[in-house]
Amino acid sequence: MATSNASSDPDIHMSDDVLFGEASGEQLSNDDAVPLFNCSLRKALQQQNEVIVSSIVKQLKSQLSKNRANRCEEHEESAKDEIAENLNRTVARFDVQFTLSEHTQQNFSSALVSLETAQTKLSKSIDDKNKHHAFTAGISSSNYGWTGSTLVFPLVIYSEGTGYNPSTGIFTAPTAGTYVFYVSVQSAHQNTIYLDIVLNGFSKVRAMAWYDSGSSVRITQTGTNLVILHLQTGDRVWVKRHSGTGYASHYDTPVTTFSGFKLN
Repeated sequence: MATSNASSDPDIHMSDDVLFGEASGEQLSNDDAVPLFNCSLRKALQQQNEVIVSSIVKQLKSQLSKNRANRCEEHEESAKDEIAENLNRTVARFDVQFTLSEHTQQNFSSALVSLETAQTKLSKSIDDKNKHHAFTAGISSSNYGWTGSTLVFPLVIYSEGTGYNPSTGIFTAPTAGTYVFYVSVQSAHQNTIYLDIVLNGFSKVRAMAWYDSGSSVRITQTGTNLVILHLQTGDRVWVKRHSGTGYASHYDTPVTTFSGFKLN
C-alpha cells in the first residue's frame, strides 16, 4: 500500500493504491473496487455534510445573535418611543394644569380685588355711619301741669347713628364735631313756659311760649329756638325747663319736639 501525499485524515481521502490494491501487488477486480470506493465516498460525503451542518449551525447561531441584537435594539427604540410619548403626555398635562393654575390665580386675584373693594366700601360706610348722627323725638300727649326739670321726648321719629336716649331725653355725643339742636314747644292753654337747650348743665338758648294773663281768649303759644354747638365726645345736651308750667302736644302727631344732628 502506497502512502497518500494529499490527506492527513485516512478516513476522508483514500489513495489510488488503496482503492485499487496496488500496495500488495494485487490487482483488485471491479467487483472489489466498487464497494470500497462507495464506502470511502460515503465517509467523505458524511464528513463533508458534518462540516456543512456545522457551518450552517454557526451561521444560524450568528443570525440568531444578530436577530436578538436587532430585537433588543427594536425593544430599546420602542421603549425610547414610549418614554418620549409618556413624557410628551406629561408635559401636555402639566401645560394644561399650569394654564388652569394661571386661570385660578387670576380668578383668585380678581376675587381678592373685589373683596378688598367691598371691604373698603364697608369701612367707608361704617365711617360714614359713624360720622352721621341725627335724631328727632317728640311727645305724644299733653301735660298742662308739668313743672319738672328735664323734658323727656320718648317718641323717636327719626334716628341715625347713636347718641339720643329716649328714656332720659339726653343726647350724648358719640364723636367730636359741630352739632345743630332745635327745640319746639307748645304751651298749655293760657300758660307760659320757657325751655332751655342745655350743654353739660349750662343753658345755651331759650324757647319761650308766652301767654298774656290779661287775655280772656283760650289760646296756646309756640316757642322755638336753634343752637349750633361744638361738642367733644361724651358731651351731653338736653332740654330743661327754665320756668313756666305745662306743655301741649297731640297723640298721633307730636307738636312739642326736640331735634339734633351733626354737621359733616
